[in-house]
Amino acid sequence: MLLSPGVSHMLAGLLKQVTRVREERKVWSLTLGALASHFEATAGAAFLYRRSHGDLCKVTSFGPGEPWHEDTLLAFFHNRKPDLDANTIMAPVRVGTRVVGVLALGGAKAFRRGAGREATEILKYVGQWTGCRKELAVGRAECAVGKAVLGHVKPKDVIYRVLHQLRRLIAYDHGATVVGALDGGGGRVIARQVAWTRGRSDLVGGTVSIRWEDVPPGPDASILTQSTSSLWDTLGRLREAASPPKESIIIGQLNDNGRRLGLVEISSSTSDFFLDDDTATLSRFLPYLAWCVRCIGDTPGSAGAVD
Repeated sequence: MLLSPGVSHMLAGLLKQVTRVREERKVWSLTLGALASHFEATAGAAFLYRRSHGDLCKVTSFGPGEPWHEDTLLAFFHNRKPDLDANTIMAPVRVGTRVVGVLALGGAKAFRRGAGREATEILKYVGQWTGCRKELAVGRAECAVGKAVLGHVKPKDVIYRVLHQLRRLIAYDHGATVVGALDGGGGRVIARQVAWTRGRSDLVGGTVSIRWEDVPPGPDASILTQSTSSLWDTLGRLREAASPPKESIIIGQLNDNGRRLGLVEISSSTSDFFLDDDTATLSRFLPYLAWCVRCIGDTPGSAGAVD
């Protein structure tokens, strides 16, 4: 869609503003304000989708008590094309090309024809910038881990720094586990980050029966499914006794020049939680985790690698 000179000028000013802020909520607040002013809206709010809850969370609005119906917002988010009044605009909020929420505007009178398409196009440009911002955040996290390695931080501490960064970037809600391969088969839990509750896990140090030939090969992480993966039952049971069941799992194999060192699995208690973006993010950190497991495996009495 070709934007008019006036809209292009407004968008340029908006992008100049959002590049100066670091807080995500402020980005959407500025965007909401710019669109509301442009369309002369009297009500407005921005919502982001929470995958772990399956709902939309309001991150900014004009004020409390605005009449936004959750069912209508969710229908729009899931592209079910709900009927909207002429004085209502809804447009998808994006990070990169991925739709992550909904921006809604209300007016005292009907909006002009094509206003919804115009708002959608404006948010596409903002989404391109927020996508770059997300990629920059992943790069910064990776650099922080690299600095820890070069700074001689203990390998196990580096593992937990990686898991901390991954939870911040992916926001999984069950946990993450690093398993080292044992020479005699199976594996030992080297590290476990609990996300479903506060506190530490009692799984660290325990062994797990894993058929390593069933672990997806390759340098990239992948999404497991109950119907196609023989690992699902094994990794699904790898959880604290009081925890909810695992409903989604992504996994990455840890290798060192062809040597199998172990694996990392990240899980959610929500079905279909993980996206391709999440596997791409995890893949960025697999070499660091492999280095850590290799170093730990070189320590006598620790989990070793299998060929």
